[in-house]
Amino acid sequence: MTNGGSISKTIGGVVFANEFTALIYDLRWAVLLCGSLILADLWLGCRSAYNSGKEVRKSRAIRRTANKFIDYLMYMLVAAMIGMVVEQMGWWSHTNVALCGILLGCFCEIESILGHWAKLHGYSFSIRKVILKLVGIKSKEVADIINEELE
Repeated sequence: MTNGGSISKTIGGVVFANEFTALIYDLRWAVLLCGSLILADLWLGCRSAYNSGKEVRKSRAIRRTANKFIDYLMYMLVAAMIGMVVEQMGWWSHTNVALCGILLGCFCEIESILGHWAKLHGYSFSIRKVILKLVGIKSKEVADIINEELE
């Protein structure tokens, strides 16, 4: 009985791990930015909850923070895989597409941070609402539909 199947799985795993490590290294500053934004969101979210009298459960906050980081890394990986296909067509490199994936996560965190900051200072703010107004959507029904879909 041979273990040729397990050797090929091991080699495949090592190759994938090397690709992933190289991608993380190439995008290390974007990953660091995303991690920093997630920590800033955690800090401001806890302060915002504390100021409004809500209980802050540390285990839930840490779990949600870790889940966000893993989700954003998955966005980056999926975008990198799409980028591998796009790169074959000669359009964009997989690193640039992966950067777009992790910047999507950064955008989500910036919106959350601004929302917490505004709440701490007694304001209400949403980047989505600003973008919808900048785009010039005149119909309230269309804006409501887009808001519902984005939430």
